Amino acid sequence: MTVNTLTLALGGEVPLDLFSQTIGHFQHLIELLSKEMGEGVGITWTVDELSAGSAVITIRGDATDPGVVERVGRAYTIIGQSLEEGKPIPYGPSIARAAENITKVLNGKITSIQFEAGSDVATVTAGVSVEQAAGVIGAFGSLEGRIETLTHRSWLGFTLYDFLHDRAIRCHLAPDQADSVREAWGHRAVVRGWVRRDPVSGRPVSINPVQSIEIVPEVERGSYRRARGIAPAGPNEPSPEVAIRRLRDA
Repeated sequence: MTVNTLTLALGGEVPLDLFSQTIGHFQHLIELLSKEMGEGVGITWTVDELSAGSAVITIRGDATDPGVVERVGRAYTIIGQSLEEGKPIPYGPSIARAAENITKVLNGKITSIQFEAGSDVATVTAGVSVEQAAGVIGAFGSLEGRIETLTHRSWLGFTLYDFLHDRAIRCHLAPDQADSVREAWGHRAVVRGWVRRDPVSGRPVSINPVQSIEIVPEVERGSYRRARGIAPAGPNEPSPEVAIRRLRDA
């Protein structure tokens, strides 16, 4: 399968000014890689996806020679892996500086940066080494939220907005799972699979792959009031009103 999309994802609390700054460095890096790998062939890069809820941007490259876009994707992957492992970037100084400028936004609030090209993912973290973070980056689990934003362009999946943090979580599907998510769109659901988390904050970033999707009933607004008085008082115990009055007047 031809890889013609590149993704940059920021984890943690992402202020608008730093997100804008990072996009500028990302654009500069892609321009340098296109010139270095293009061998005179022009590449047109367009925004394929922009998700503010999780600070994710995906771009798609088009060229008369698809192999040129592939070479840029491979170089982008190598750069991400080099940064992840703390190794020198095996390209010229200008490309290395552009890549390192992206990671300068790791400030404790922005805690991770993911470089994605196709199925290859490299994660650069702040505050802990990759070796320390490796044990908590991914684990099998489930998240509950609302399913929105179905996509099948650069990747097949959907966005889940979890109820705990109200953050967008990218959920990746296998081709034979496409029909299962259509019925769940817009609904409250529990999504199970391999959950990748930010190694510092512990917040979920993505579920890849998704194993199952279970639609759950909507919670009626104010339904908690039905539980009032569900536990009856004993024969010699005061009513709740009397107990509260005694505590108030004590």
